[in-house]
Amino acid sequence: MSKIYLLIIVSIFSKFTFAQNDPIRPIILDSYGCNQNSLVCKAINDNLDRDSNGCRMYPDSIGYLESFIKQKNPSLTQIQVFDRIRYFGPVSGKYSYDYQRLKNGKFHVTAKVFFKNLNEYSPAEIQILNARFKKAAQIWNQSNPFKNIYQFEFLLASQNSTKTVSANLVRFNTRGPYFDKWSFNWNEYVIAHEFGHVLGLFDEYDYMKGTSDPADCDQSSIMCNSYGEPKPYHYHLILQRSFCEV
Repeated sequence: MSKIYLLIIVSIFSKFTFAQNDPIRPIILDSYGCNQNSLVCKAINDNLDRDSNGCRMYPDSIGYLESFIKQKNPSLTQIQVFDRIRYFGPVSGKYSYDYQRLKNGKFHVTAKVFFKNLNEYSPAEIQILNARFKKAAQIWNQSNPFKNIYQFEFLLASQNSTKTVSANLVRFNTRGPYFDKWSFNWNEYVIAHEFGHVLGLFDEYDYMKGTSDPADCDQSSIMCNSYGEPKPYHYHLILQRSFCEV
């Protein structure tokens, strides 16, 4: 292994040690354009403040999970991330997703939702739902700045557990929340937004108003507007948690 590569690895691990406090937050904010866009500042700060998981990683370290695992726990093949994000007052929703470490050093990031009443839907309807889940994952993979390392997959969970996001599936339109109701009528864009929650992201619009006022959030962001796109900081917020689970 070259000296340069060793230097990179040592640098990453030393950064991770210091990141256990929160001096890293200003660096995350600056790296994703907080200085140019106050809505980015608000989105990142809201996510960090409301997340029960306190993990922090420097932006330039996110792509080195494989190296980190080799250093800390070489036999590890699966990582589970499970915590809660607070919405208002004492109300919080759990998020849960898994990493499967592949032999080539890449990772599948799998998020699942369990529908308590899925038996009320026909095999054809479940097939439609699975197709929409696949398209929703493609939305996250298309914008992924780490697509050569991490690939997202969204699935129906076959079993419920204390670490599974579960909800009822309804045939009428609903605004959720994601830990209560999902609509069979939702298209892949809305589903991609809802899976953002399953991955532990907070709504960027003012949910107390019930609307996504352009003054409240960046309309090009999927967590503000379902027809927006995942932003680089979204991937950072999701992926950094894995390092604390190794």
